[in-house]
Amino acid sequence: KKYDDRVDSVSMDNKATNSTQLEISGSIKDDSNLIEEKTLSFEPSAEFKKLELTGEEIKNVFDHYPFTPKIPVKIKADGEKKIPRNAEFGMSGYVQIKLSGQVEIWNKNEKEEN
Repeated sequence: KKYDDRVDSVSMDNKATNSTQLEISGSIKDDSNLIEEKTLSFEPSAEFKKLELTGEEIKNVFDHYPFTPKIPVKIKADGEKKIPRNAEFGMSGYVQIKLSGQVEIWNKNEKEEN
C-alpha cells in the first residue's frame, strides 16, 4: 500500500493453447466491483494478448482487503463434441507492472538500525 500511488497500470499478457475443438470463453471479475470485468481470450494464438488493470483499479485493490477475483470459464457445446485423444488446453503468460516516479529500494548511505 505504501507505493500504490506510483502504480500506473498492471497488465497480464497471456496466450492460449487449445486443440480441444471446444469454444471456450471466460472473464476475470470480483464481487466487490474493485475492477471492471475483463474478457479473457482462450483462442489459440502465437501472440500474447493484453489484459490491463488501470491505476485506479490497482488503487482499489490495494485499498480493499481481501481482493478475491473470480475467473468463470464457459464451454459452448451444442450436441455431441468429441475431443481428440492428444488434445491440449492451457494458458501461459506474465504480469507487467508500470510505475511512475521513483521508489527507493536500497540506499547504501543509510545507517543500519538494529
